[in-house]
Amino acid sequence: MDDADPWQRPTTPLVVAIESGQYDLALLLLCNGYNTEVEPPSTLNLVLERRAWEYLELLLAWGADPTRARPYAVLDTYQTPIIERFWEYGVDFFDDNILAHYLASTTSNKPAYGWARRHNADPRIGYQLALALGDAVWEGREKAVALLMWAGADPHRQVPSIRWGSGVEDDPDDDRRSAIEGAVHMGHGNLLRYLKPDPAVDDFDELYAWVCDPDAVDHLFDLQPPTDWSKAIVRNISELSWPFGDRRRNVVCLERIFEHHWGRLSHLDREECRELRRHLLKMESDSDLSRLLQTLSRPRHCDEAVFAELTKTTAIRDRLKRLELASLLPQRTSSPSADRSRQRVEKNSQHRSGKSERDRWFASLAPETQADILRGLISRDQLYQEVWSEPATKVAERYGVSDVAVAKWCQKLNVPRPGRGYWARVNAGYRVKTVPLPEAEEGQREYVSRPTPRERGPKPPSEIPGLELFEKPIPVPAVLGQEHQLIAETRRALKVAEKDEQGILCPQGRKTLNVWVSEASVDRALRIMNALIQALEGAGFNVEITDILDSNGHVAGRTTAAVIHDERIAFSITEKMERKERPPNGEERAEMRQRPWKKGPFFEYLPTGLLSLQIESGRYRERHRRTWSDGKNRRLEDSLYVFIRSLLLSASLREKRTAKE
Repeated sequence: MDDADPWQRPTTPLVVAIESGQYDLALLLLCNGYNTEVEPPSTLNLVLERRAWEYLELLLAWGADPTRARPYAVLDTYQTPIIERFWEYGVDFFDDNILAHYLASTTSNKPAYGWARRHNADPRIGYQLALALGDAVWEGREKAVALLMWAGADPHRQVPSIRWGSGVEDDPDDDRRSAIEGAVHMGHGNLLRYLKPDPAVDDFDELYAWVCDPDAVDHLFDLQPPTDWSKAIVRNISELSWPFGDRRRNVVCLERIFEHHWGRLSHLDREECRELRRHLLKMESDSDLSRLLQTLSRPRHCDEAVFAELTKTTAIRDRLKRLELASLLPQRTSSPSADRSRQRVEKNSQHRSGKSERDRWFASLAPETQADILRGLISRDQLYQEVWSEPATKVAERYGVSDVAVAKWCQKLNVPRPGRGYWARVNAGYRVKTVPLPEAEEGQREYVSRPTPRERGPKPPSEIPGLELFEKPIPVPAVLGQEHQLIAETRRALKVAEKDEQGILCPQGRKTLNVWVSEASVDRALRIMNALIQALEGAGFNVEITDILDSNGHVAGRTTAAVIHDERIAFSITEKMERKERPPNGEERAEMRQRPWKKGPFFEYLPTGLLSLQIESGRYRERHRRTWSDGKNRRLEDSLYVFIRSLLLSASLREKRTAKE
């Protein structure tokens, strides 16, 4: 007798005895020839559901068929021995993938997972575990995924879907994917920490092509960075145009790709470019589109040729103009004739508009304000009168600039200048012809800024006291010979010094010089400082290490100073570092995930080997050169004499100012 209705249990004498708890009555029925073979299967299921183990033993002892028990009822007993016993009896847990459905949806039955773990070597149970894992991943059930991985499910195994497919292992019509692929496709990157993708087993290029959430991006990147981010970028941009997609997830995913991992859209074929352009135009959020296009306009994040191809159509250019992003559009090259035509149009436009904005602004000012501004300018007429009244060298001397600067003023204001030999002929008494000042063209500048008067330039060597005591040039040996005590102390400190964030060694010690260079430049910097100190001491001057005290009287640092005429002139030697932007490292990416507002940029500093000697400013501004560096055609070793000359000049100027005070 089979069940007519699976939701309604037939009433039989044995069922009545079990439901009423009359064990003796059930035993009496069985002892008097009650045939269990015609009893409906629901009777055995009833015993399993009620967990009435004494009735279960009674039925099995009197010939009830255990294979007729419903697998769900067996699993729902939460009893490992019962599950094991019915497994041995031959109950089919695999019909219609019952075990897979049960494990994928139920996370409270730990004994069932434990039983599956003990038998996961059986190919049938292994397949059910893989099916269950795929379904749990599809639904994003984190606890079920963790339990199934503990039970031994294979996350790399390609299986069909038990939800949308047949679930039959060898069905050729079903699509197959692994649990790892399902997690990436569905945007459940948080599950990858349980699934543990393996670059040696999984196709990471395919995974990156479907990645659509930031957790998956981070997890995959930590295991193996991609060779190309293009497909991942295109996938997320295309999903931004879907009306029912998780737009916020894709926005964060793109930010993670671009900002955390320096992803770059490097190449697209023509069809992919056309499709991506269509998705960009379908995006409803102007803010998302604006932010995305600004990111893609940077060569670091998008190949310039790809961006030019994306933005070449009229539709995308009009959209950019509406967003006020026309400046992002690549500048199209034009012919010289087109440039001249554009210049004529601009000139005619200016002529029609009359005065420029600058002229209208100046006319709107009060007369007193206009006068103050004009006193700081040189007019076109004034410059013309001056350059034709006396030589340009005298005009330049009066303004405190070079004759080259005067020539540049004339070029900017379209002021003609006397030709070569003009003033020689004037001085010889010849009559010479002057070139009239041409009329100002439209848009022509009328003024240049009047330069600030400068102090008298550096003194000649004969007027700098003490300079005669130094030989010229000051030699710097290629191999350091006799080492000064301060040099030896600084060398020892540099060997144990820590590097700052730029890779510069920061020596610590009471007798260390101000030498801030990279490890590769230590020997050369010390040779230069050794030659400099020996030259100063050979001329009767000293070099001292002076403590710098803070407001509380504590030592805040130390400075190297040359003691010249009772004046301490601080100086140092440093190395120029090249700064290059770099992607964030692992620690910085972790901090950016915790603090989304921290987005960089991040830099790395590379030593250039270019050294520089510099004099620190005193209380007064000193208008003479205070820094010497390596150049293209000159090394710092060749500049020690002129550097010492500036040290002596600084000491002389400060001595005079101290005497005046």
